Amino acid sequence: MKVMITFHALVSPALLAALLIPLTLLFLWLEWKRKNRFLVLRWIAVIVMMAMAASLFLRPVVTSKKNSSILLLTPGYEKGKVDSLLQHYPDLQLWHLTGAAPYKKSSPLADHELTIRGDQLRFVTGEGLPATDLDLLDNKTFTFIPNQPTAGITSLSVAQPVLAHHPAQVQGTFYCATPGKKWIAIKGPNEKEDSVLVEGPGPRSFQLSFTPKQKGEWLYTLAVRDSTEKWQEEKLPVYVEADAPLRLLFIQDFPTFETQYLKNYLAHAGHKLTLRYQLSQKIFRFEFANRQPTQINRLTHDVLEETDLLIMDDGALQKLSAGEKNILKASVHAGLGVLILPHATKTKPDDLFPFILTPVKTDSATIALQGKAITLPALPARLQNNSTVQSLVQNKSGILTGYAFSGAGKLGFQLLQETYRMTLSGDSVGYGAFWSPVIEKLSRRATQASSIQITTPFPWYTDEPLQTTLLSSQPNPTLFADTTQLPLREDERLDDAWHGQLWAGTPGWHSLQTDASSLHYYVSEKGSWNSLRQNAQREQNQLVSTTGDSSGEQVLVQKELPALYFFLALVAAAGFLWFAPKL
Repeated sequence: MKVMITFHALVSPALLAALLIPLTLLFLWLEWKRKNRFLVLRWIAVIVMMAMAASLFLRPVVTSKKNSSILLLTPGYEKGKVDSLLQHYPDLQLWHLTGAAPYKKSSPLADHELTIRGDQLRFVTGEGLPATDLDLLDNKTFTFIPNQPTAGITSLSVAQPVLAHHPAQVQGTFYCATPGKKWIAIKGPNEKEDSVLVEGPGPRSFQLSFTPKQKGEWLYTLAVRDSTEKWQEEKLPVYVEADAPLRLLFIQDFPTFETQYLKNYLAHAGHKLTLRYQLSQKIFRFEFANRQPTQINRLTHDVLEETDLLIMDDGALQKLSAGEKNILKASVHAGLGVLILPHATKTKPDDLFPFILTPVKTDSATIALQGKAITLPALPARLQNNSTVQSLVQNKSGILTGYAFSGAGKLGFQLLQETYRMTLSGDSVGYGAFWSPVIEKLSRRATQASSIQITTPFPWYTDEPLQTTLLSSQPNPTLFADTTQLPLREDERLDDAWHGQLWAGTPGWHSLQTDASSLHYYVSEKGSWNSLRQNAQREQNQLVSTTGDSSGEQVLVQKELPALYFFLALVAAAGFLWFAPKL
């Protein structure tokens, strides 16, 4: 490897030589005139002093021919992996990112240099490049070698939407760096909602549930405790929406305790209910809750358009006329939800009940609900696992509650019976935790004129860019971040999709709004959710990582010699000249 020395001179070398050479000769003559010891050493000190003075102005640069490929060290890199790479590829240039500790004379890579040297990156190790830096690279041709995750929460999601008085779920992954037990708990504004035990080492999945009491912007606390009773807490922002009332229609042959308790629960939640029971062939009895009384003697398009979910037993289904069944099929295809409560194991499959039930010997079933085992009466039949059926409640014997898509709507079934026993035993929360997901999943989905998403992974910090996506059928939609309108770019491939970018403001709650919808989001304090942010960064780097050629080209690399070395040598030489006569 050929090495050359060049200069980045501050002044003309000729002018510098014309000045320093006579001075050097003068100082040598003056030292010769002195009748002191160490003449040769004093001459050497004069030459060194003047050479160092010249170097301060000439700024020598070492130019060498090296491999262009760069191994970039990012925060959290592991020295063993770096040594292994250098052993296989000894010609790699070693650079470190701002915030990463230098290693083996690695050179610092400033943020503005990343775009210049981006094409030379062959390996990136550690936590990886931040998303903002990845966006600056035109060609991402590096291989990413991640470090081991730090202990903590590495993935987290809250099932949306979160509705007041409805059970909500938090799912995530906790990485245990060492063996041992960890307790993860979610705390509401006033009390602990749920907790779970995980044991390491390695990644462990967890799920927590909570039931918000009021709509609005809330900060829950996600806490982790180890065996030493040490707690680590993070703020979990949750926006709770008001529970929009659903329009429910019950059609049954006769009233049951199951129906009455379900009616009371749904009416208390504010839903609009109509219940119809058949007393004789043409005589019906009606009950209403949270709506004006309206008699429904037969199913029509108008009736079903004003209904989000139809709940009926198999007997009432079989008594529908052919015309009513055709209307019901069309309404389901348009988005209506239907829940069938079969009372017989031999309910015949058809277009409105496309499920084949398998008889079983037991007339009860044990299910897991909110971390507890609950045994309830059940129809002695099960639906076996089926790729076309979405399971809502199941156990080892099969699916007990589920649904299948039919056009834009859903057809569902419920085999458990006498679920009101949970209420009678004092577990009204469990009763709600069972029925709320069933009602929500099967009901007609509300149509929105627009939808807002933040595609940048949580958490979000101050002064960092957030990428947004707006889905809107309007020709020229507008999007506001708090009170500032954002410029939008229409997607080139997807219809009705628009993209924008905003910069996160001060820590706390903020909002994005359009004319038809809004999104509330929370900006976290820097330093919070470290393990979650680091894992998201690793995943982003792994997505763009390649396994290309690491040989690279031969390029000239210049490295300026530090001026501090020349200054220290100058001071040492001058000090010797001052101290030598005293010896």
